[in-house]
Parts: sequence; C-alpha cells; structure tokens
Amino acid sequence: MAVFRRAAELSAELGAELLLLTPGRGFEDEPVEAGWRRSADAIGEIAEYARTLGVTCVLEALQRVESNLVNDSRALARMIGEIGAPNLGAVLDTVAMAVAGESVDDYFDALGDRVRHVHLIDGRPAGHLAWGDGELPLAGYLAALDRRGYRAQLTFELFGDGTYAFGPRAAVERCLAAVRAALPG
Repeated sequence: MAVFRRAAELSAELGAELLLLTPGRGFEDEPVEAGWRRSADAIGEIAEYARTLGVTCVLEALQRVESNLVNDSRALARMIGEIGAPNLGAVLDTVAMAVAGESVDDYFDALGDRVRHVHLIDGRPAGHLAWGDGELPLAGYLAALDRRGYRAQLTFELFGDGTYAFGPRAAVERCLAAVRAALPG
C-alpha cells in the first residue's frame, strides 16, 4: 500500500493524469471471493488517497496467468462498481481483451464512459508486442474505439520478449506510424 500511496504522490507531483492500478491476485488455494475482497479494499484505499491528491486511477483486467481476480470486462465493471470511487476508471488492454475472447464493444457495453485509457498492443493473442509483431486486428480495434466515441489516450506496452529494450524508439515509431495510417481521415 505504501508503494501505491507514493505512486499517487508522484503522479500528483508530476502532473500525471492517470495512475494505473492492477487487481493483483488471490491465493490459488482459497476461495476467489477472499482475494477479491482484499483487492477491492486495497484499490478503494488507494483510489481514495489518490482522490485527495487530485489523481485519477485506472484499473485494468489481466490475463489469467497474471491474476485470478479480474480477467474480463464484466469482472472489471463489477470491481469498479463495488469500489464506487468517482476517480476510478478502466483500462482496455487489447491483449487481455483478446485473451479473454472479448471485443472493444464488450468493454464499452460493460463499462461505458468508465473506459479512460487504452493499452494498444499486439499479441498472439498474448505477448505485449509492437504493432505488426503479433496477429491482433489493431486497426479494427481503433475503428471500434472511434465508433464508440473514445477520444482519450492510447499507450503501447512493449514488453514482448525483451527485444524492444535494445531499440525501443524504432518499435514505438513503428507503432505510431501504424496508428496514423489506421486512423480515419
């Protein structure tokens, strides 16, 4: 909790618009609801502290290998709804979305205007890859985001297999050029 409180303080100090949160995970040998409750309580505490600093938080669903709590848009909507913090929105992560078998429309149907950030990343369907290194229909995702009226920020999460660490600028520039080419008008 101290790490996230400090992250909220740094966000406020730096003028960052959003503080990214993840649901964590429960113990695999306990009922999911126990881990869920701890996660919701912790996220609620972090969001409340961030609110006092003028910081908005966003929570993302994770792949099942990353979390056993929030793995799709419906669970994400449930978690955000239960917490009830006015400064807590959602992240649509294209890899987590694809791994869950969901679509952009599923996210907006479940979360509406609570979608406040997008991680636009390629995968197979997992992977956190640069545009074109995976097989996800990123141009289609951009078209769906446009159709749903999404006008906020997009970021790339280029973790991949470590390859991008040696040439991040080229990977980011490739992603930006692909986004520009895919955007309408």
